[in-house]
Amino acid sequence: MDALGISIFDIVVYVVLFIIIYFIINKFVLSSLLATLEKRQREIKEGLELKSQMDEEKSKLIEKEEAMSAEMKSAVKKAKAEAMQDVKDERKKILDEARAEANEIIAKANSRLDEERAKLEEQMADRVEKATRKVLKEVYNQEKTDIDRKLIVESINEL
Repeated sequence: MDALGISIFDIVVYVVLFIIIYFIINKFVLSSLLATLEKRQREIKEGLELKSQMDEEKSKLIEKEEAMSAEMKSAVKKAKAEAMQDVKDERKKILDEARAEANEIIAKANSRLDEERAKLEEQMADRVEKATRKVLKEVYNQEKTDIDRKLIVESINEL
């Protein structure tokens, strides 16, 4: 092998050096490299698990949000319906109160009109009576027979 420029001693030295370097690299570099790779692999696995959990939580939150949104829409619809009913009830109440007040005003006005009518009728009756008495007295004072005078006196007394 000397002809090729290779000696057995060199080969043995190279093999021994290779084995020494291999053990040194294995002990110091490779172990820390493997530890780093394992740590990195664990972190990636944990990250994927965390992502999976986050995706599950996200989908749960989306479902919860949709349910709450539907519930809120329902609540808003219900509140709107209640408000509309309250408005209708309040409108009816106001109209009923206004009608009652109008009826009361009309009743008072009719009562006043009846009182005024009664007063006017009484005044009219008094005036008619006075006018009739006056006319009858004038007729009485004119020359009449005794029978006419009797009738006039009876008429005056009837009034």
